[in-house]
Order: sequence, then structure tokens, then C-alpha cells
Amino acid sequence: MRISTKYACYAAQAMVGYTAKKEVVITPSQGFVLRFVAKNNSANVKAITQALNITSSAATQLVDGLVHKGYLVRKDNPMTGELLHYHCL
Repeated sequence: MRISTKYACYAAQAMVGYTAKKEVVITPSQGFVLRFVAKNNSANVKAITQALNITSSAATQLVDGLVHKGYLVRKDNPMTGELLHYHCL
């Protein structure tokens, strides 16, 4: 069954810390980041650091974990390769 991107993000938020096998899918901190990105449709690291009052290195680690797990996608500038923003799948 395929669900829309918007609902996949909300479903991921609901799964924070809960699965049938009692495994943690994403951490609570990652859940806050995911909720912020989903609510704002996209975000960069600076916006995440300001919204969650965390350091940029902490935000980068959280976002990298969500990208690795497939919850977020990194959108780069095609001309420079620099990060534009992250958004939910």
C-alpha cells in the first residue's frame, strides 16, 4: 500500500519510539525535527537550530540520521551543490 508523502511524515511522527517489535524507529529528538520539517514543508539546519534551540552540529546529526533512515530528503542547489533545505519524503 502506498501512502502520500504528507501522511508518511505524520505516520513517522506517530511512530516515535513505538513499533510492533518495541524497537525505537526514531529518537524523540528526531521526532521533533521531523515534526518541524513536516509542519513547515521544508527547513534548513539554521531554521531547525533556532526552532529547537540546539546547536548546529546537533541539528546536523539529527537530520543526517533522518536522511539515513529515509524520513527526510536533502535538496541541494544544482548549480553549487550547497544545501538548500530538507523536506519529508
